[in-house]
Amino acid sequence: MKGRTVLCVDDSHVTCRMLSIVLEQNGFKVLVAYDNKEAARKLQQHPIDICLLDLHLPRESDGMELLKWTLKEKPYVSVVMMSANVSVKSAIEAVKMGAYHFLEKPIDNDLLLLTIDKALSKKFLEYELVRTKSHIIGESEVMKNIYERIIKFASSDANVLITGDTGTGKELVARAIHLLGPRSGRSFIPFNCAAIPASLFESEMFGHAKGSFTGAVTEHIGFFEQAAGGTLMMDEVEELSIEQQAKLLRVLQDRQFRKVGSTKVSHFDVRVLAASNKNLPEMVSKGEFRQDLFQRLNILNIELPPLKQRKEDIPLLVEHFLNQFAQIRQQDPKIVTNELLQKLVDYDWPGNIRELENTLLRAVELSSGNYLREEDFDIFRLKSEADDFTLKTALKRFGKEYITQQLAIHNWNVVDTASVLGIDRTNLFRKMKQLRIPTKRKVAPK
Repeated sequence: MKGRTVLCVDDSHVTCRMLSIVLEQNGFKVLVAYDNKEAARKLQQHPIDICLLDLHLPRESDGMELLKWTLKEKPYVSVVMMSANVSVKSAIEAVKMGAYHFLEKPIDNDLLLLTIDKALSKKFLEYELVRTKSHIIGESEVMKNIYERIIKFASSDANVLITGDTGTGKELVARAIHLLGPRSGRSFIPFNCAAIPASLFESEMFGHAKGSFTGAVTEHIGFFEQAAGGTLMMDEVEELSIEQQAKLLRVLQDRQFRKVGSTKVSHFDVRVLAASNKNLPEMVSKGEFRQDLFQRLNILNIELPPLKQRKEDIPLLVEHFLNQFAQIRQQDPKIVTNELLQKLVDYDWPGNIRELENTLLRAVELSSGNYLREEDFDIFRLKSEADDFTLKTALKRFGKEYITQQLAIHNWNVVDTASVLGIDRTNLFRKMKQLRIPTKRKVAPK
């Protein structure tokens, strides 16, 4: 756990100095603060792992106020409280609030190091559990916040609203909440609200009885019944009409539903997770989404950041996807140079993780060697070319995409592709060179 950052918060300069010496000798980076204001600023500005916090800070509000603020704003920071006058009541209250431990001054050095090591190990194991269960990739501060919320919400049974742009991984987060919770042994049923035709909404959600309408030749089990005892994840919930929202709200309030064509009322035990890529409060203010349904779904919430706000995770994601593609193809992973990796980090990725994955997949398909090159990535086209709307440029661009598509369909066999395109092999090779389409040799499975 060496190399981690510890923030010592104590109004005593002597105490901060003594703690700094011990921690720095054991490989920790140490920051100090002598009051709440300075501590909060450093917690905002630096990636802190552990906060050693004195209970009594006489210059302003006490340490408990800073503990409360840290747990809310920086939940991934483990807080260890310190005091020369420890009361059992204060220690219990601090731990109940969320402090990891309480140390009595003068602090024993061995106990201090052991406490910090255990706190860091606990966080590491919790995050690894989330990543292993959900395949979420990321070690940035913002993702640590997400992990903390997943861990905390998993043990609850309250509804969770997961928001974020398209491609940020909302379903992965929903699965993590399900898999880490007490319902993990039961079904996880995800569905997209936008994909349900209005005429089939009730049938898909709640099921229908045999003969309830023309074509209902058998009984149909709806999503709520499929998820019995488990978790139901409603993606793109903003796409529900006002009428559909009213029906869903009634079911969530009463915890019961009735199948189409049936008089029997069915009670359900399902945890509901909803996801949206829209600003639901804004939709509520415009009358496009019911406020009561929003409040019902938004008991707990997780907001996923766009990829451009967690750029430090891009190298990890690149490595993950390239290893994944290599495993599928039974090949060695493609290699990305440091220069190319930096360009990938600098790009804004408006389509987020999904765009990164698809872009890397296209690059792997187009590459001909062990290394990925900048020309394998269509996102790095020169701006002048991207802004060129002439017919000549459009035909060139379409021709490259079409030839590449046909090559991929025919397993990059130039003879077969040329035959389909109605040109000879030499002509196809010439066009591929002009359009900078690499040749790709088939690799025998290992």
